[in-house]
Amino acid sequence: MVTADYSYITLSGFQGGAGFNNILTSINSLGSASPFFNSLAVGGFPGAGGVDSFTTPGSLLSYLTGAGGKGNPAQAAQLYLVDYFRNLAQLLEESWNTTVNYSIPTQNAGTFALATNGTIFTSFQFNPGIAGLPVVQGAGASNNASVFGGTLPRYRFYTTVDWTYRDLEVTLANTFASGVDDRGGSGTLPPIRVSDYATWDLRTAYDWRGGKVKDLKFALGINNLANRMPPLDPRVFTDNNADVSTYSPIGRFIYGTVTIGF
Repeated sequence: MVTADYSYITLSGFQGGAGFNNILTSINSLGSASPFFNSLAVGGFPGAGGVDSFTTPGSLLSYLTGAGGKGNPAQAAQLYLVDYFRNLAQLLEESWNTTVNYSIPTQNAGTFALATNGTIFTSFQFNPGIAGLPVVQGAGASNNASVFGGTLPRYRFYTTVDWTYRDLEVTLANTFASGVDDRGGSGTLPPIRVSDYATWDLRTAYDWRGGKVKDLKFALGINNLANRMPPLDPRVFTDNNADVSTYSPIGRFIYGTVTIGF
């Protein structure tokens, strides 16, 4: 059995802040024509005693540097900035979800089964809705450019091969995520390649039935056979040097279980 589901989703006008750096850059470039002009004041917060002083382009930079062209901390301490939430941003998502299941029963060698589930991202495009700020493509990349930042492999699959023979079951599983381009926190830097990620799991179980115990199952497994660690991505994930929310940080793990049914 093969299935494929296609999704095309557009989110428009959801709330978000523009970011302090973006607000300051816009006001310095456009003056009173900036859409964020009323977000910045001197001597107090906008609308609460502060003065909107930066009406002409370049006046903010001149205020902060002074005649000598150097930064003036005393001047900067007089700035009061508010990042109001605005309904500006847009997200375009386009993807496929696929499923494949195939089973081969045999007369003397048991049953072999193959199953895979996967997601293919064609697009995950974020538009901040602010003039001068770039549209960021998140599919196949890692970044911290928005609330939708993070790691998004274009291809991600979980595949299992299962062999069942009488009361014995053996399963080999693979998790795969395609490599991504590290484009830095802004999502616009020259890309650095982050490698593919693949792990293998192995599990065997025996189901014993008889006597007063109706069902007794023993299982032994090893997750992450090769002890694979998450791929390094230090430019975006400066704390762990890797995205431990997308890739498992747990190394080789051996476990056993016993299940009893009466």
